Amino acid sequence: MNVFRLLPRRWRYPVAIRIALLLAPFIRRTSLYRRRPSRLDGYREESLRLAIRLLARARVPYDPDLDVRGLEHFPDGAALIVSGHFLLNGLMTRCIFDAHRTLTIILGSERREPTFYAGTLQPIETLIVNPSVLVQVRRRLADGGTVLIDIDSKTAREDSMRVETAVDTRWISPSVLQLAERIGVPVIFTAARVERRRVTVTFVKPSSQKADVMLREFCDFYREHIAAIER
Repeated sequence: MNVFRLLPRRWRYPVAIRIALLLAPFIRRTSLYRRRPSRLDGYREESLRLAIRLLARARVPYDPDLDVRGLEHFPDGAALIVSGHFLLNGLMTRCIFDAHRTLTIILGSERREPTFYAGTLQPIETLIVNPSVLVQVRRRLADGGTVLIDIDSKTAREDSMRVETAVDTRWISPSVLQLAERIGVPVIFTAARVERRRVTVTFVKPSSQKADVMLREFCDFYREHIAAIER
């Protein structure tokens, strides 16, 4: 991967995505694809995820060329970003970095490798899910920060909403949406996928700050995003 260091920075991502998309049909037929971290995504997302991971491990900076939709929905202050476990969501962090905002990511488990804003060597603050995580989220939001959390799960929880997707059944937790309603913090939905030969990062603002409305609208957003992915 050190060969990418020999390329001008502006060429690194275009070369990486071109190679990834050329290899994607072959990866589709391998065990790598069957063992991908998220079945919600397709073979192109998995191929590009692998390429981006190699760049990150080699600490090679790059500038992703993204089709960003809805960034204007972001408020000036605190914001709660909710998504699902999509393979390319890491690229979304570059939008936050370029907007000169700080991000906190909530993770389900400890990562072995540090998390950086996509294409940079700037680390992102991460918090691991624990019994007090909502208190920590509330504190970050009260300080005017931006927090990203995936609210989908493969397993049912007491108050979760069931969603039938193009892949399987998932469960969406409303707890952080209820927190956002209580403290009056704006919520933004996000997801990333490959469309044609570019990665599209979408930001959507719900029509209401009521938790039950946000939950229904996120489920629709989540379902539609998954249905649009090529597998």
